[in-house]
Amino acid sequence: MSTPENCGCCAGISPLTPVDETQPPGQAALALRVGTHGRFRQSLLADLADEVPLADLTTRASDDPTIALLDSWAAVLDVLSFYQERIGNENYLRTATERRSILELARAIGYELRPGVAASTWLAFTLETASGAPPETRIDAGTRAQSVPGQDEKAQTFETLEAIDAKARWNALAVLAAEAVPPRMGLRNLYLAGTATRLQVGDALLIVGDERDKDPDNENWDFRRVARLRDVLPTDPGDPKDIGYTVVTLDRGLGQPRRGVNPARANPRCHALRGRAHLFGHNAPDWRAMPANLRATYLGLADDARPPIGQHPEWPGFTLADISDPPAGSASGTGLLGQYYRGKGFRELILSRTDATVDSSTWSGGTPDPSVPADHFSARWSGWIEAPSSGSFTFYATIDDGLITVVATSVEGQSNYKTIEELQTALDPGLFWRVHRSYLVNLNRVKEILRVEGSYVVVAADRDETHVPVARRQVRAFREAVGI
Repeated sequence: MSTPENCGCCAGISPLTPVDETQPPGQAALALRVGTHGRFRQSLLADLADEVPLADLTTRASDDPTIALLDSWAAVLDVLSFYQERIGNENYLRTATERRSILELARAIGYELRPGVAASTWLAFTLETASGAPPETRIDAGTRAQSVPGQDEKAQTFETLEAIDAKARWNALAVLAAEAVPPRMGLRNLYLAGTATRLQVGDALLIVGDERDKDPDNENWDFRRVARLRDVLPTDPGDPKDIGYTVVTLDRGLGQPRRGVNPARANPRCHALRGRAHLFGHNAPDWRAMPANLRATYLGLADDARPPIGQHPEWPGFTLADISDPPAGSASGTGLLGQYYRGKGFRELILSRTDATVDSSTWSGGTPDPSVPADHFSARWSGWIEAPSSGSFTFYATIDDGLITVVATSVEGQSNYKTIEELQTALDPGLFWRVHRSYLVNLNRVKEILRVEGSYVVVAADRDETHVPVARRQVRAFREAVGI
């Protein structure tokens, strides 16, 4: 319910420009527009109210000459910002779309584009081995070769680009007719051996490699759907090794550019997921219609027990909450699940075990286990911790390297995690600074501050020297906070 004090009708309008656009990595285009027509128009109208000489101008009607003039300038700014964004994209090789932009970018580092040609192909020369033929020769640049035309085709003439030293004994080398195309970030086409894949448009594909086999938590895998298919038949049906291939176009590129997660690289494999699975128990009979002795057996009670429906309304273990909720009653655990990984990426799992305590001072030789290296490893501990009583509890660690602590509390089946706003409120504002909507920085752990294209990047004093961007709207306050 609103009142004259909080209805908001007297709040007016606020400027909507400039727009602070964060540029995540791996994008096909940069969002550099500081505003659009609607945003510019509202910003001009908002600034109009701050002009004292124009205090008597109270109308905001679109047909008023003054408002129409502002609307015209908003259109001008909309056009200028559009072309500003296009010009900005032409400054980067990944986002440039004009040939001249690519040419100038290449010239900046001393490269020149090759002149345009009609077509190119690979040529394989076979030397004559008859008696008296030279065992080796030199094929000069510009040597012509003509293709064998098919039905209703014209022969194409090609010229070699450079001189070739040819030897008769090299005739025994087999011609490389195909090459492997491994998955890479953004790739939308897969080349599968053979044409009998039985794939159809809309089929689900799983692209996964050995990374996932070694580490169940590894994220270097992709789930995609088939958008298009094209079969390439064998060029020589008589060659048993030439089985052709299938070009599969995916609904979107591989990898996760926003998170910096690459597709599978170690022995990548493509699996077609044709079968459909249902959640366990989706067609289970009604628990309440089961005989009492059957319900007692499933609950682990005596056969003659009559478990009340009110206390046991569903099959045991039927819902996800039955296996994900915290343990009930007294704690019976023996410690936390400790998982040790090689390096700092939590990708190559070395060891999993139950740790009764987490105390590195008890490790022999500085390593938790002989199979774990003494340096350059990471560890993750997870599990349920039961509080002895109601109250406030603090989790802390004494450590000389990076540490991430995630604590989830469960109350009546609801899990709650601290948001970055809540963390910002809870932490010391003089020590932890909000430099970006996604980052809090400990000022005591800053190695250096770099100026990059009008903004700043914080280099953390960790082993990887993590780079944290400073949002444009935070630049002025951050400079005052650190004294730069």
